[in-house]
Amino acid sequence: VTDANGCWAESPKFKIVGGQPIKGTFGYEGGIPLCEGSLSSIMTFVITGNGVQPGYYAWYKDGVIYKDGQWPPNTNKISTVITEPGRYRLWVENFNGCTGFAEGFLDVVVYPIPEPEIVQSGPGEFCGYAGAGVTLSVPGSFSSYQWYKDGVLITGATGATYFATTSGKYTVQVKSNNGCTGGSAESTVIVNPVPVVSIAPATGQSPTFCSGGSVD
Repeated sequence: VTDANGCWAESPKFKIVGGQPIKGTFGYEGGIPLCEGSLSSIMTFVITGNGVQPGYYAWYKDGVIYKDGQWPPNTNKISTVITEPGRYRLWVENFNGCTGFAEGFLDVVVYPIPEPEIVQSGPGEFCGYAGAGVTLSVPGSFSSYQWYKDGVLITGATGATYFATTSGKYTVQVKSNNGCTGGSAESTVIVNPVPVVSIAPATGQSPTFCSGGSVD
């Protein structure tokens, strides 16, 4: 600089280091966010790429601070428990004093619990002849199925239909395309025993007779 008298001087040199914007990805631990009736889920943000280590953070929900504090040391990941739907953003201050919101946001919604209904293809009560049974099916589209009989998991029964051949109370648990699980009401199947028929000679008669004879 030069003063009014024409004298000049140079200040000591110093380096200005600028912080880089925080880039990363939002996600969840343990699956989807919230299903109806669920208490909470864990939302995460993982930094990608190289930048200045964050020092302070603040989660925002719908524009209001939801949680804040010191960024955990020696990690590129931070998480928070969410209990309500809303739009979540992450504000960060790094050790260079630069501040800003992380790129992107996460919209958390509450998904309904699926309520599958079991439909029987015919009468739920029938005689136990060879090959007899009733097909149980679940209308609608779900990402996974698991059938149960009397509360016990049926191994390998993971389709939208199940062919029941024995008596019991059948249920199915499904997972919706949003990741929420729900179970059906019981569907009862009754298999009546087939009577056993035997043929024998009448009392006092011999099963052996001559040609032309008969036996009752």
